[in-house]
Amino acid sequence: MPARTTQRLYGAIRPGLAEARTWIGSRVTDSLGSGLGRLEDVWVDADSGEPAWLLLREGRFGSNRHKLVPFDGSTAGGGQVWLPFERCDSQLARDRRPGDSHGRLG
Repeated sequence: MPARTTQRLYGAIRPGLAEARTWIGSRVTDSLGSGLGRLEDVWVDADSGEPAWLLLREGRFGSNRHKLVPFDGSTAGGGQVWLPFERCDSQLARDRRPGDSHGRLG
């Protein structure tokens, strides 16, 4: 069975960098409301200057495990950042450790 995803809101404006940065520190949840971690940072596409990735801190008590998830389709509401996919899909996201500098992002 394919993963359930949230539906795009037609006519909705994609959040910009300034708005996305206000989300830093917020709890991040999947499309079903399951907690994934806290938003640590917003990574920007070097060419467009637009948000491209969200850096999440997983776990509790200062864990150093981080994960990059795509920004596309993300939204904020109710003091949380909502991702347009389920937790099992986030397992496919890229793991990162502090100090990693892979990829061409600003």
